[in-house]
Parts: sequence; structure tokens; C-alpha cells
Amino acid sequence: MSERPTPVLHVPVLLNEVVAALQPRDGGRYVDGTFGAGGYTTAMLDRADCRVIAIDRDPDAISAGRALAERYAPRLRLIEGRFGDMAELLAPHGVRRLDGIVLDLGVSSMQLGDPGRGFSFAADGPLDMRMSGRGDTAADLINGADLRTLSAILRQYGEEPAAGRMVMVVIVVMVVAGAVVMAVARVHPAADPLAQHRYSDSDDEQRGDQVQPRVEVFRNDELGQAERDEAKREDADRVRDGHDPAEGEGVPRLAA
Repeated sequence: MSERPTPVLHVPVLLNEVVAALQPRDGGRYVDGTFGAGGYTTAMLDRADCRVIAIDRDPDAISAGRALAERYAPRLRLIEGRFGDMAELLAPHGVRRLDGIVLDLGVSSMQLGDPGRGFSFAADGPLDMRMSGRGDTAADLINGADLRTLSAILRQYGEEPAAGRMVMVVIVVMVVAGAVVMAVARVHPAADPLAQHRYSDSDDEQRGDQVQPRVEVFRNDELGQAERDEAKREDADRVRDGHDPAEGEGVPRLAA
């Protein structure tokens, strides 16, 4: 039986810069919308006598963060959910105003370091890519989507000009093998049927490796969440300033 990999600690690259820009203050209330390993949350709580509400859709992150919540109780509250649903998640707790929000989009080192999650560039594992562990997997997406949809995903999220050709190769491999072989996402690098179709130029070759995170972004709706969250915050600002968000040309409405 193979052992589960040792968890990898995620260290935010721009931790100091983000906290310096946020300037947490005593008595302030902040949201860490992508809690992960709690790097930003810990830094804010250590910087000031403030309160932090930490949100993460990954149940593993929430579970691992309970020790941190106990250490900083009652200043830290953990909520499992998507940052795109921030307004709905905060409403039951009576939170109507915040002093700052931190969002660190993308996968964490812990997710990349666990082959079983399907995010790895180098290790073999199931084609999962679900941050929440619920819903269809990336394998379900690839098996169920048509050529146009798959091509659109690679073109829109990966800026891949040869998206159609790459998807055709994947479909041929699926038909021949009778199962999903995620060549584009590099879940099993040793079985990469796209290798002969890669560009010889090193910069172009890297574009193939960029497809995996684009499939992940689409699967987990990260860009959509960010857009909806921004629209909600803009509406909240207008309401606070005495304006009706339903009035005025071009004013975004709250997402359903």
C-alpha cells in the first residue's frame, strides 16, 4: 500500500507585501478568502489585535486550520465555502462591513504536492482537480464535453492557439485507449501522447504545460468567482454611499 505524501507547507510569495498594503489595525475585521495553510491569516492576526474570517472551499484546508483557530480564538473564524459566495457566507454571522479582503487565487502547494488531488505536474494520479472534493472531476469534464467546449477552455484560459489540434489528439487517445489519458494536463507525464505535437521552441513548449492550470481554473470557476465577488463589492459600496445598485447604466447587479 502506497503511503500518503507528506503534506507540503504553502508559503505565500507576496506575504509581506500584501500585509503591508493591507495594514491590519487593532479592532479591524478582515477576510482571508482563500485560507489555504493560513499564511495571510496568521500574519494579519500577529500584526494587529484584529479579527479574521477565513474562507476556503477545500475541506482539508479547513480541517488542518482548526488548530490555528483554537490558537487565535476568538479572533479567527473558519468557514468552508467559496470566496465567490462571500456575501452569503458572511450574512449569517452579521458581518456587514470589512476593513480588508485577501484573495490568493490558484492551487496551493499542499494541493500540488498530493498526487491524489490530481493537480500535480510531475506525479501520476487520478484526474480529479476538485478543490472542494465535490462534483464532477476533470476526467468527467473531458469525457463529457464536446470538441468545441474543450477547445474553448484551452483557448480562453490557456491562450493556446493550437487548442483544436491538441483536443483532437486527446480524443484520439481516448478512443484508442478506451479510457481517459490526460496528456494535456500532464497528470501522467510518462504517458504523454502530445509529446510529438509540442513545439520545439522552449517558450512555446511551456504553453502545453500551462493547459493544466487552465483546466483547473475552469473546473473550479475561479475567474467567475472573482468577477462575481467584485460585482458584489461594487454594489455594496454604492449602497453604503446611498445609491441604488439597480439604477444607472452599466451598474452591475448582484449575482444570483
